[in-house]
Amino acid sequence: MRLTKQEKLDLLDIMENVLPIGQVEWEQVEREFNDMHPKRPRLVTDIRRFFNDAHKKKVPTGDPNIPEWVRRAKEVHRGAILKSDAAGTDGDEDDDVDDLAEQSAVARAAQRNDGPRDAIARNKN
Repeated sequence: MRLTKQEKLDLLDIMENVLPIGQVEWEQVEREFNDMHPKRPRLVTDIRRFFNDAHKKKVPTGDPNIPEWVRRAKEVHRGAILKSDAAGTDGDEDDDVDDLAEQSAVARAAQRNDGPRDAIARNKN
């Protein structure tokens, strides 16, 4: 079942507020959309498919006739990317360096046929 123009716009209103980047947020979008349109409920997979198709839609440069739902889907996608970038930055680069050192030690141990615990213990000494 295809989305009507109004359903597309309602869905994008919800998505602008939620900016889904994880399963929990996609399920929130599904709940809010289905509360708004109980006679035509949609699954998360259907909503994600619509969104992915909409934001990936190719539009000629400078085309003034881009459908509103495509333009808004592209804006929501940019917002979700910014949100996920911000969520991934915790400001603690020292942990990242420690993680890389530990991964490197495990890789060296694998080459020597040591166990990973031996490699991590050697790396901390």
